Parts: sequence; structure tokens; C-alpha cells
Amino acid sequence: MEYSFRPQWRPWNIQSGYSPACGRCVKGAIRVENSDITQEKNTNLEQQKCIEALKIQLKNQQIIESERDQFKKELENLRQQKEESASRINVQEYVNQIQELKDQVIEKDKTVKMVQDLYYMRSTEFTDEIETLKNEKSDLNSKLHVMKMLLNS
Repeated sequence: MEYSFRPQWRPWNIQSGYSPACGRCVKGAIRVENSDITQEKNTNLEQQKCIEALKIQLKNQQIIESERDQFKKELENLRQQKEESASRINVQEYVNQIQELKDQVIEKDKTVKMVQDLYYMRSTEFTDEIETLKNEKSDLNSKLHVMKMLLNS
């Protein structure tokens, strides 16, 4: 005969007064089970509340993401409108402006060169005039010296 380690459970009934746990404590076992069931119900209620709160948070998050996506689309649309409305500048127009500026620089360089030439001419003119005046002064001084000598003699 083989020995089975599994206990043999027999159906029991509260009216019969027999409990597989304890024959004398039928009401105590029911109370324990009732308190276990109450605890499970309370735990289930708390978990349901947490699940509902998480569902609300998820809905809020989805709303926020949807609004964010809308704002991104609006921002992209505004960027495109800005690019489309920006005036297109012709490259040839830039080339013409650059050429005009080069011409102006050349013209100013010519003016500066002319002013420098005039300054040089004036300065040499003044130098020549100064030299002439010095020579005249020297001649006058020598004549004066000769006159003084003649007068003293």
C-alpha cells in the first residue's frame, strides 16, 4: 500500500459543525475568513482608486501630448509662412550693389590721391617760395651789411 502525502479533504458544512481546520472553532474560522475577505475588499478598493487615479493621469498626459503636438505643428506652419513671405533677394542685385560699392571706393581713392598730389604741390610750392624768401633775406642782409660798412667808414 502506497502512502499519499496529500491530505484528504472532505467537504464540510457550517451546519454540520465540522471544519477541516478545527472542529471546535467553526465561527472563529468564519470570522477570520470574513476579516480576510474584508481586508481583500479594502485592498481591492485602494487598488481600484489607484488605478482610477492613474487612468486620470494618463488622460491628462495624453491631452498634454496632444496639445504639444498641435503647438509643434502650428510652430512649423508659422516657420514655413515666414520663409515663404520673406522677400527673395536676387543674386544679381547683390552683384550690382557690390560693383557700385567698388566703383565708389575707386572714386574715393582717386579723390584722396588728388588731394595728396595737391598737398604735395602746395608744399613744394611753399618750400620753393620759402627758399626764395630766404635767398632774398640773405641778399638784403648782405646789402645791409655792405651799407653799414660804407656808412661807418
